[in-house]
Amino acid sequence: GSGSSKKYYCNQENINKYAGTQQQHTFLDEPYEKLVNMQIPESLKPNESFLSKTNLPTKKDIYINETMPTCIYNSYNLDPYWKSELKMNRVLLLEPSHFKEHPVSDVVLNFIQQISSNIENVQIYVGEFTEFIKEYKLNNSKIFYKEHPTTTHYTGIVEKRDWLAPNIEGYFNSFSNFWKKAKPVIQNL
Repeated sequence: GSGSSKKYYCNQENINKYAGTQQQHTFLDEPYEKLVNMQIPESLKPNESFLSKTNLPTKKDIYINETMPTCIYNSYNLDPYWKSELKMNRVLLLEPSHFKEHPVSDVVLNFIQQISSNIENVQIYVGEFTEFIKEYKLNNSKIFYKEHPTTTHYTGIVEKRDWLAPNIEGYFNSFSNFWKKAKPVIQNL
């Protein structure tokens, strides 16, 4: 928000100015000096338990041609051009364990599936990677996937993932610091 590492406070006047609204008499309709030490307003105290669950599609049988290698896609790799010149099985893997730990809304899941339709002949497998390998009796020498923190348990032939700015390295304590270095590189793509 503030472009620095300090805490950012905004009052109703500032929100109205930049959001084009004209709200008044909210708990943020106070001078900054008062906001800094203000107690949590009563209207923000009640809360609800948050139970989030990803509504994965029903598992369906897919066809794997055992004579061809298999490319494994997931929500972090939906590249329609990846090995597109080769005849391969193409499988979007939706692992229940991943989505249990990192739930997404129906809108996000629908977006993932919609984007995957750009991958020619992609099939969707709902299940764990190990379950998929066992069920279709796949050989690791014929399985391709891209490295990512979510694919460390995959087996087969791992390939590097694509980066927008592959030569930018280091730790950045904010997106703004990263963007200062990445923006010129990305603009020249």
